[in-house]
Amino acid sequence: MITFERTAQRGEAMTDYRGSGGPRNVPLSDASKRKAAAQLDVLDMFVAIRGDMPVQYMRAYLLVALNEGQGVTWYAEQAGVSKSVMSRHLHDIGDEHRTGKEGYGLVVHRPHPVTLRAVEVWLTPKGRALWHRIERRLEEIER
Repeated sequence: MITFERTAQRGEAMTDYRGSGGPRNVPLSDASKRKAAAQLDVLDMFVAIRGDMPVQYMRAYLLVALNEGQGVTWYAEQAGVSKSVMSRHLHDIGDEHRTGKEGYGLVVHRPHPVTLRAVEVWLTPKGRALWHRIERRLEEIER
């Protein structure tokens, strides 16, 4: 496992701890730089929706995108947070933020077809469009 001492600035080497040899300066490969640039582009896609989007909301969105139709409990377990926290996150990335202001519009809550108290969470057309942009950007680095 590689751990890094600090985040490198653009074009700067990162300190790498491998084995018992101590820290070494290892420049990022071009492939690593392309991957990092793609990750920044994906983060910028979230920021473009609203500049104040917390990373917890990004994680909640990605969990839904990867596994649509699950309930709050399932997403909470995957994220390692309580059901109440995940419920707030999913509500906030839906149509209306819990404070009453406009939500992010990325997911929609639908009643479970069998269990009346349960809901399923699905991507909205806006959420699906974001997923397709993310997917296209990540596919670019595979070429």
